[in-house]
Parts: sequence; structure tokens; C-alpha cells
Amino acid sequence: MESLSEKWKRLLEQIYDRDINVALVSMSIIGNLLMSFAKLFYGLWVRSGWLLFNVVYVVVIGIFRYQILTKYIFSKKIPDPYDCYYYEFRVHKYSSIRMLILGLVYIACSLRMFFVGDCVTIPGRFLYYFAAFAIIKLAFALRGMMITRKREDPIVRTMKVVGFADAGVAIVELIYAVMSYMNHPAAAQYSSTAGVIVASLMIGGGIIMFLRKKSMPVLDTK
Repeated sequence: MESLSEKWKRLLEQIYDRDINVALVSMSIIGNLLMSFAKLFYGLWVRSGWLLFNVVYVVVIGIFRYQILTKYIFSKKIPDPYDCYYYEFRVHKYSSIRMLILGLVYIACSLRMFFVGDCVTIPGRFLYYFAAFAIIKLAFALRGMMITRKREDPIVRTMKVVGFADAGVAIVELIYAVMSYMNHPAAAQYSSTAGVIVASLMIGGGIIMFLRKKSMPVLDTK
């Protein structure tokens, strides 16, 4: 079993992978970890339960993305196209359950946030970090979708869905940071409403993934 330092080293090496999909996801995961540590300390400092929950949630999604990325790299080494497809489809189905669970947990916590609230004001200088993080995450997700727009591999589809879920949580954090910086009385409600929307999309994506039927690609046997 790889140690954490070995996994970290492998992620750094994958930034230079020839497969741009591997490189982008690796960079996104590294960014997740670095920003999550910073937000963890900040959340503890301001005693924001909502921020701390989102930090933990982003870390969980990051671990999920790392696992899928590892399976994607492994799938590229499977010589038989049919075996490769069945392996990817199993990963796709397994990931759909994970997406449903993550979505349900997030929607439950977002609803709690809506009714309980979280009275924290984000200083202006930190607002730029939240904005930069959300923009970068969204840019990675959009770039990954553009690169793989013609690919219908089950595991690539999975990576797209999880990537946008990851970016969605970053946007929820940004909304909260902006509204709280403005001292808006409904900052918690706006942020949690965005959280419910993101969670609903995650649940919807998980259901679509779970219901997707096998559709073996037509292979050239000549």
C-alpha cells in the first residue's frame, strides 16, 4: 500500500502526464488539498461550522477524484477493449452510489445551514482567495469537459460529473464569502440555497449514472 508521501509524489509527477485529462485532474486535486488546509485553519479561526463542513466535504471529493483517477490510469493499461469497457462501467456504477450519498449528505447539511445559519463575516482580503479558488476549479472542470467532449468512456463521464460537483462546492463557498463580506443578513440562506442546488445536481447526476445501460462501443475488427 502506498504511503501518503508516495501518493503526493505521484500526483506531482502526473501533472506532466501526456494525457491532459490526467494532468488536469492531478492539478485540481493538488489545488484542493492546498486550499483545503488553508480554509481549515481559517474556518477554525473564525469558528464557522459551514466553512469547516465544506472543507471536509471538498477533501472527501478530492479523495474520491483521486480514486477514480487511479482507476482511469489503470484502465488505460487493459489491453482488451471489452475488458476495459466492463471495468470502466463497474467503476461508473460504483461511483454513482458514491455520488448519491455525497449529494444526500450535502443537501441535508445545506438545509440545516438554511434554518440554523452561521454568523461569520469574511474579511475582504480572504474574499479574493475564495474567488480565485472557485474560478480555477470551474476552469479546470470546463477545460476537462472540452478536451473529452467526444469521449463516451464510462470512466471519463464519471470524472466529468465528479469534477463539476467539486467546482460546485467551491462556488457555494464563494457565494457565502461574498454575501458575508457584504454583511448581508441572508448570507447563510443564499449560500445554503446554492448548496441545495449543487447537491440536487449531484443526486441527479448520480441517478443518471446509476440508470445508464451498457452500450458497448463498435470496434473495428479488420
